[in-house]
Amino acid sequence: MDNDQNHRVLTYCDSIKKIIPTTNTALWSDFLNVEANANRRVGNLENALLLHHKVLNIRLHLYGSNGLPVANTYQNIGNCLLDSQQPDKAITFLKKAEKIKQQFLDNHPDIASIYTSLGYAHQQKKNWTTAEKYLQKALSIKTIAAGENSVSLLPVLINLGNLNLEQAQIQTAQYYFEQGLQLQQSNYYHSNTALLFNSLGNCAAQLNQPQLALKHYQEALRLYASKTFEVNSIQLAFVHQNIGNCYLDYADMDEATLHYQLALSYCDQEQSPNTFYTIANSLGLCYRYKFQFDKAIAQFESIILQHKNVQPALLAKVYENLANCYFDKQSLDATAFYINKAIATTMDDNMAHTDQARLQLLAAKIKWQQQETQTAVQLFDQLLRTAAPDNSFLKHNAYSILRK
Repeated sequence: MDNDQNHRVLTYCDSIKKIIPTTNTALWSDFLNVEANANRRVGNLENALLLHHKVLNIRLHLYGSNGLPVANTYQNIGNCLLDSQQPDKAITFLKKAEKIKQQFLDNHPDIASIYTSLGYAHQQKKNWTTAEKYLQKALSIKTIAAGENSVSLLPVLINLGNLNLEQAQIQTAQYYFEQGLQLQQSNYYHSNTALLFNSLGNCAAQLNQPQLALKHYQEALRLYASKTFEVNSIQLAFVHQNIGNCYLDYADMDEATLHYQLALSYCDQEQSPNTFYTIANSLGLCYRYKFQFDKAIAQFESIILQHKNVQPALLAKVYENLANCYFDKQSLDATAFYINKAIATTMDDNMAHTDQARLQLLAAKIKWQQQETQTAVQLFDQLLRTAAPDNSFLKHNAYSILRK
């Protein structure tokens, strides 16, 4: 069901509310359930949760605490909480659904759906082993119930692929995505096919196969552009971002700029802030590499204006990129200011020691160029004392300048 159809369902629901009496009946709970599911599909998660809780109260009254309709509602609430990135609360409701359904539907595909959601919840919490356990149980149940060639296995295969990709187990992730693509061949022009090509592109990029990655991303984009299925705008944003990253690696700044601009046009700043600002940062890099320093600075500063919504790791990169722009423009005071902002951000967020050390090296170099020799030497000395033993690159840079 596409977004237009879901919005029509919501319009019909508004009309039906005027007809059906708002009493604690099975009919009224079923109607509210339809409305809640439509709200979830269009992204109105707050409304969906509110309606599902109304359904839960009615169904608890009608069917008792162990009724299957109650279990279905627990599962629906859990899935809404997953969509809104609340895995702990989601697990609570999904476990309630599992407990009830196991009494009636042991090793049934409905149980497998709960296990898939529980696997995804633990994936959000980075509990990799527990997530893998639930997803493998779901895959086993669905394979027995529907056969190994059933498209119903696809959600589990995609989640297993993503789980392994997050753990940098790239070849295993690739295996699951390729399995999913084989199942999808009978319905090639589908959003899942595009999603799988985008994921395979991510695998190829991680394996340092840029040509293959770009080929996969372009096939995903071709499928989205076919308009044979409903396309979520954030999916278009991701694939344009990935293509932009490929062209950035190729140093084709014009193509990279084009795709980053398209990615921003499809990305909702409020709903996906980190993705939006990550793309905006990449676009700023393109301007800098094209020697359009003023445009780059304006791009980076627009991100800083929203600093409360930007994750610290990304904010530190933006400060560092601004420092590099001002260094290119030979403005050493501004360079030093933004390097210090980047260092402070990494310290506040306890970021990787290598990030902090790299920024401290840049700060020391700026002080050296500003002929603040004593301060520079102190910074270099501090860096040499605190740098990790295996960080030979930073140590070599520090020693080579100190020898001067």
